[in-house]
Amino acid sequence: MHTGFSARNDEPDHPSLPTETTLKDISNAITMDQQHPVAYGRLGEIWKCTLHIDQISVKVAVKAIPLFTLYSEGSKIKLTQRIKRELRIRTALNHANIVPIYGYTYSFSSLPAIVTPFAENGSLLNYLEREGAVLSLVRRFQLLRDIIAGLQYLHANGFIHGDFNGSDVLIRGDGTACIVGFGFSLMYSEVASASEASWFSTLKGNIRWMAPELLVRRDHGSSARPSEQSDIYSFGGIMLLVSTNKVPYYYHSTEVTIVRCLARSETSSRARYPELPEKYWALMERCWSTNPRDRPSTEEVDIMIRNEFDSLSRSEMNPVAYGDNLPPHAALRDLSKYISKAEGHPVARGGFADIWKCTYVDRILAQVAVKVLQTCADDQFGPAKTKKTKRIMHELKISASLNHANIVPIYGYTYGFGPFPAIVSRWAEWGNLSDYLKREGAALTLLRKFRILRDIIAGLQYLHAKSVIHGDLTGPNVLIYADGTACVADFGLSLMYSEVISASQASWTSTFSGNVRWMAPELLEEREDGTPVRPSKQSDVFSFGGIMLQVFTNKIPYHYLRHNHMIVLHIAKSETPSRTHYPELPEKYWPFIEQCWSTDPRDRPSTEEADVTIRNEFDSLSRTS
Repeated sequence: MHTGFSARNDEPDHPSLPTETTLKDISNAITMDQQHPVAYGRLGEIWKCTLHIDQISVKVAVKAIPLFTLYSEGSKIKLTQRIKRELRIRTALNHANIVPIYGYTYSFSSLPAIVTPFAENGSLLNYLEREGAVLSLVRRFQLLRDIIAGLQYLHANGFIHGDFNGSDVLIRGDGTACIVGFGFSLMYSEVASASEASWFSTLKGNIRWMAPELLVRRDHGSSARPSEQSDIYSFGGIMLLVSTNKVPYYYHSTEVTIVRCLARSETSSRARYPELPEKYWALMERCWSTNPRDRPSTEEVDIMIRNEFDSLSRSEMNPVAYGDNLPPHAALRDLSKYISKAEGHPVARGGFADIWKCTYVDRILAQVAVKVLQTCADDQFGPAKTKKTKRIMHELKISASLNHANIVPIYGYTYGFGPFPAIVSRWAEWGNLSDYLKREGAALTLLRKFRILRDIIAGLQYLHAKSVIHGDLTGPNVLIYADGTACVADFGLSLMYSEVISASQASWTSTFSGNVRWMAPELLEEREDGTPVRPSKQSDVFSFGGIMLQVFTNKIPYHYLRHNHMIVLHIAKSETPSRTHYPELPEKYWPFIEQCWSTDPRDRPSTEEADVTIRNEFDSLSRTS
């Protein structure tokens, strides 16, 4: 079976913004959001601004380079030319983990100021200060994977960062980590007057990440220049920061003391970071080797980080966002005494359950979701209630034993919301996929869309590998967390619901209600004994095709049909959503969606095949788009 996409899609991440071939003065399109900078750096001020172009407005950061008064007019012209040359070189770089340059502006000084996307989550340092205490290990490796991918790309294109530290990694709104400031300190030392700056002096404050060889003066008196190896040394410090939320040498308050440690080849003390897993210390020590030739290359580090991330995602990671204080999967238990309602009414109502936003208070305080199964009066008393409660608990134990980065974790159960135990799970800050796309869909890049699809198919593949059928894979049953991760929820819930609710009240097919838009046609059929056809791996893949359509276009399947009975008629006749109603969908992706929608379930790709297809396209976009 052929899977995959037939051609590269060259749609840029920001189709309406300046590209590397159109870098220009965009001063007239820039307006300041505030009357003062949002940050001050060693090499300039950062202003939050708005860029107005092609009838859209986006938030941008403007880095204004200081200009010393002693410069002559001729020097200013020379400096401007040097800066523009560097900007043109940098805009030729295009990678998901490199902050792009939109252009320059003269609105802040007589030197061109650099315009880049505004990072909603701030720098890595800021992000860890706010969120570090609640980040899972897999999320930390997701950050490191992004960072080393960006650094490897720079090195592969002949660029040295030269000043790699926690402030030079930015976290976008979707959680992606991107490198900024590469080569900026070196450029600054070349364009600024010798009396004002040397390369070494621009690093003041960043010596915590600095390789010791950069302290050494060369024979003619100038400082040693940064290298790929010195960048790797700095990455070791980044890895320490991400793993522990502590900067290198955090226990030393003065730069003089840190310089002395560097001069003696004394790296950060292992004893000062007891929270760091031992298995990761060895890689950091390699990055900090005194001899630069003994340090690993970015290619080697990238492989190690990616392997660990994949391993954690598959089997080792506990995706609880609030650390080890919430009950682990293996310890499913009654959490009733720790749960209180955050609001007086459900925040959402689905075909099977009401969703309550609640607060979990034990040694920590955390927001959780409580899912309450809808019931009828006959189910609430006597032997029927006991039997159905046991059935629910059996399913919960199975669900709670599943552990994957893209599966919504179940923490336990609680009473007090109805006759049956209610399910306690992680709260999704950004809501479900359908709601998320309504809010953010117009601004999502193609790469971001593939990241969402990569997460979803990874979760579905994990379920199928564990012989778990989802049975109701739809936009509302995918949740989006604050770090941008997509997780599959409610697997098996529709099937369980039809079994625990009395037959007079519900059958499996009747529980679908508004979810027929994603339903495989065979699920409308009956078996010889008159019972409905049960969901299967193949019907889940059919539903994934609808998820793909929704993510690419921000439109649900059959968006042009308002009533469920009309949709059912189309499904019964094997009429999938019409291509002409989704003109914004890139043509190269339609054939694979059609494969997922094959009338014969045997002709649909497996989740393994779909996972390979999605990951390959995601990796391709990451490298080149």
